[in-house]
Amino acid sequence: MGFKLDRMAYSLGKKVVPPLGADHCYPTKTWGGSYMDNSSNANEMLEAIEPVLIRCFVIGVFVLLFWFSTLWLAGDLAHSIHSKIVLISQQQFNAIHYAGMLMFKMAIFVLFLLPYIAIRLVIRKRGN
Repeated sequence: MGFKLDRMAYSLGKKVVPPLGADHCYPTKTWGGSYMDNSSNANEMLEAIEPVLIRCFVIGVFVLLFWFSTLWLAGDLAHSIHSKIVLISQQQFNAIHYAGMLMFKMAIFVLFLLPYIAIRLVIRKRGN
C-alpha cells in the first residue's frame, strides 16, 4: 500500500494529506474532537487563554510578595522553627529562601507573563 498522486493532495487510503506549499487551509481536528478552521476558533482560543495567563501571573506575584513579606516580618521566627528540625544557619536559611524566590519569580515570568505577551502580539497582528 503506497501513496498515490492526486491532483490536490497525496492520499493514503481515506486520509487526505495536503501537499507541501498548499495555499488553501485544511480544517484541523482539535483535542475535543471537533473540527476548527485556523482563523476564528484559534482567535477565540487565544482570547480565552489570555486572561487565564495574566490572572495566574498576578496570583504568582501575590504569592511571591506574601513569601517575601513573611520572611521580612517573621524571618527570625521561621528560622528558629526550622533550625529545630534541621541544623541550618541563618545565612543558609536566607540563601535558600532567596534562591527559592528567584526560581519562583523566573517561573511565573516564563510560564505566565511571556506567553501572555506572545498571545497579545499574535492577537494584535491578526486584528490588523
